[in-house]
Amino acid sequence: MYRSMTGLGLLEWTGTGVKFVSTPTCVTQGELDEAFAKCPYHEIRGLGVQHGQRADAPMSGRLSAFSPCAIADLPVCPAPKCIDEYTAGLIAACIAGTQSNPDFDCTSLYTYALSQLPYCSRPGVLQPVPGCLSKDLIAARDYCSTYPAFNGPNKTMNAICWMAKHDQSYWAQMMAAQPCYTQAYVPPAPTPAAPPAYTPPAYTPPAYTPPAYTPPAYTPPAYTPPEKTEASMAGMWGILALLAAAGGGYYMYRRNKR
Repeated sequence: MYRSMTGLGLLEWTGTGVKFVSTPTCVTQGELDEAFAKCPYHEIRGLGVQHGQRADAPMSGRLSAFSPCAIADLPVCPAPKCIDEYTAGLIAACIAGTQSNPDFDCTSLYTYALSQLPYCSRPGVLQPVPGCLSKDLIAARDYCSTYPAFNGPNKTMNAICWMAKHDQSYWAQMMAAQPCYTQAYVPPAPTPAAPPAYTPPAYTPPAYTPPAYTPPAYTPPAYTPPEKTEASMAGMWGILALLAAAGGGYYMYRRNKR
């Protein structure tokens, strides 16, 4: 993690992560051992024998611009117990692939160890969880749940997921939040079907029922009996006689009448 000095200065351990300084205020145990090895005590002869430190070689690595004797007087940097917002931002930049500071090695074990520490306090970039989640927040939450190892196709979202899920209490609130929108299901409009071929109904003539026949009322004519005269009665009986005669008898009767 510790490399040569850049425009931002030197990267140092702190109790809350890392910071950049212009002049080192603490060093690692390895750097302190190197400083003592390169700045040993010597006997200085002159007016008498005196003992003092003198640099025999320059420091290496990020401290190459400093005297080992100056470094030998510095304390060992404290081990971080938690990470502040600045350190969390450096780690998130590594996940997003936007980390450009060469002094912060995204692949080092030091960085990995930092990423496992809890927040010292919740970063301000994590806004309070709203009372309900918008569609965009629901989609973001689903993405984080789909890629719990922060290795999804969207690197920026991976970094956001790490920031949010690194605070277990915050993420629990996100998971418990309900969506703000409720959508009533509207089924899609059905595709109109082609009308069936028209088949006219079979024609069935109505059954014929003749009207009931009511014969007209019959009123017989008034009977007026004919006048009864003796002549007519005699003539009537003569006809009956003729009808009763047989063949020749009728002929003979006609001749006798002549």
